[in-house]
Amino acid sequence: MNLIRLAKNLIPLGILIMLMGTLGFKLIEGVSVFDAFYMTIITITTVGYGEVFPLSKIGRIFAIFLIVGGTSYILFSVSIVTQIAIEGRLRNLLGRRRLNMEIRKMRNHYILCGYGRMGKVIAKELREKKARLVVIDRDVDDAQQLEEMGVIFIHGNATDEDVLLDAGLKNAKALIISLSTDADAVFCALMARDLCPGIEIVARAIESGSSRRLKAAGVTHVVSPYATVGRSMANSILRPEIYDILDGVFQDEKRTIRMEGSPVSEASELSGVSLRQAPIRQRLGLIIIGVKLKNGEMIFNPSPDYVIQPGDTLISMGEVENLEKLADWLNPR
Repeated sequence: MNLIRLAKNLIPLGILIMLMGTLGFKLIEGVSVFDAFYMTIITITTVGYGEVFPLSKIGRIFAIFLIVGGTSYILFSVSIVTQIAIEGRLRNLLGRRRLNMEIRKMRNHYILCGYGRMGKVIAKELREKKARLVVIDRDVDDAQQLEEMGVIFIHGNATDEDVLLDAGLKNAKALIISLSTDADAVFCALMARDLCPGIEIVARAIESGSSRRLKAAGVTHVVSPYATVGRSMANSILRPEIYDILDGVFQDEKRTIRMEGSPVSEASELSGVSLRQAPIRQRLGLIIIGVKLKNGEMIFNPSPDYVIQPGDTLISMGEVENLEKLADWLNPR
């Protein structure tokens, strides 16, 4: 039987024993309900007080059975509660051990620090891309929801060095900082950069002047939500046609058109082929907007004669299904 269910049944069983004891003493000895109830309590708990009223032979026999039954009930209740506590502790330890083993096996995953309103949007976008994600947050209210999404949740402070290491920082692809204050974001970035110098760090800047400090702390990309929203609102008025296109690409949850970056591996059949010769537009109907070179340099609107090289990342725009086909084409599994 489930221990929790058994523990819940102990409460009505205890009430039943007290009612039976009270009723028994009242009927056998003819005393008041209060005296019978008091006698039942001191008998069950074996506190050692003297008899409240003189007991007849039948009353003493009844008291013996009440002592045995009441003492057995108390001992059984204590053992059940103790077992629940031990099993809960053991379950937590085993769960944490399994979680740590799972994280140690992860490579090129994303770590999200902070699961607030923006963190939820970030996690949703990453999960739609089937990216492996570890979330760090001090609030455990959303832990079950994240587990249902297949996301690993670590309860802790992202500014704690041990917590970042437990999240697999040294094997992660990128660290995303979406904390409630810029001071915490700067401290988290400094610590992460010190622990893992080569990791990519993306951080949210709340205050307008925090971008410089975050950059100085080692953040690769700083995103200022207020500045981004402000520019977006201005463009919606000044350049409505362009805004509608970009809004459909980046913000529409039901979008079929998207912009993606697809890395090129040496195993790709397009490696060493010029954009003119590559049938990307003819077969998939995609537009190549730019190319990010292996050294980080960006080429916008590349020439048709540009030769695709291993390590490049092609920035393309088109239907989601075709973008996924191009990703498999450029980086075959």
